Order: sequence, then structure tokens, then C-alpha cells
Amino acid sequence: MKCAEFLQMAESYAAGELTVDTNHNVLAHLDDCERCRAELDARVALRRTLGRAFAASAALAADERFVARVRAGIAGEQSRRTALFGRATPWLAVAAGIALLMLAGWQLLPVDRSSGVQASLAALA
Repeated sequence: MKCAEFLQMAESYAAGELTVDTNHNVLAHLDDCERCRAELDARVALRRTLGRAFAASAALAADERFVARVRAGIAGEQSRRTALFGRATPWLAVAAGIALLMLAGWQLLPVDRSSGVQASLAALA
């Protein structure tokens, strides 16, 4: 990884939004690059400072109506997902299990299918 690549994803790394593989690449780069480590430390310090400023200031706090709308939207989405999948999921799992058992039983039972094939061929002839 080059410094330019790291700088493009530094904020995502600091926020914990990268994939495991990308995280490993970033960590390997940070082990070797003092300049990028210093940049990351500065960005993390800025994030902490801004977080404390927002937490301490009533003027910077999120509007309570906005927070209520977001929470209601999240709750509505969760209840919609439960309504769509919550009740059907156990029955679908049972049906899939039964289908698998039937298929496995059909494949594993010792049945001589050759006589049936021979009879069908004889009927066709």
C-alpha cells in the first residue's frame, strides 16, 4: 500500500469501516510509515476533540425531533423486517429440512431401478 492509498481511506480506517483484508493492509503500511502513523494520530485526535465538543455543546446537539424521527424509522424498519420474515422463517426452515430429508432418503434407499427402466424400454419397443 502506498501513502496516497492510505490517505484516501484513513477516515474509513479510523471509523472502523474497512474490511478485514483492507485493515491488514493498512496495519502493514502503518508499521512501516511514520508519516502515515502521524497523520492517523492527528485525525483520531481531531475526531475525539469534535466528539467532545458536540457532546458538551447544547447548540451542536442533534435536534430532539430529528433523533425521534430517526429512532422511529429504525424501529419501523425492524418491525417491517420482522413482519416479512419473522413469522415465515421458522416454517421455511422446517419445510427445507423436510425436503432435504426426503431427497436424502430417496437417494440413499437401496432400490433396484433397473427393472423399472427395463420394463419401460420393453413397453416402448
